Amino acid sequence: MNLDLQWWAHVTSILTFMIAFVSAGIGIWEYLRYRRQRSEKQERLESYLKREKEKRTGKGQRSLLNIVSKIGLTEDEILQISFRSKRIERRIDPSEKGFADRLLFEYVDGQA
Repeated sequence: MNLDLQWWAHVTSILTFMIAFVSAGIGIWEYLRYRRQRSEKQERLESYLKREKEKRTGKGQRSLLNIVSKIGLTEDEILQISFRSKRIERRIDPSEKGFADRLLFEYVDGQA
């Protein structure tokens, strides 16, 4: 009977190690996938704003609603990307009274 308990203890410790190893692998894989998706979203937003600026219609500034409808990012994602990116600047469009009315996003060259 003592031998059986010892065998089960070894088996369960090996299974525990395998589960921990697989869990760590899945965690690393998902983190890398998350980073890649975040990078792809940033690239989509930057390239969209760059194309809009190259059209030379106005200053190439686009609003949150415009970006949401054109490239399908959420408002939160757009704001996070704009703070991370050195190529996207946030501009305020003032109302007639001088208060901030709209938040606009503009592509700028990273040379500044």
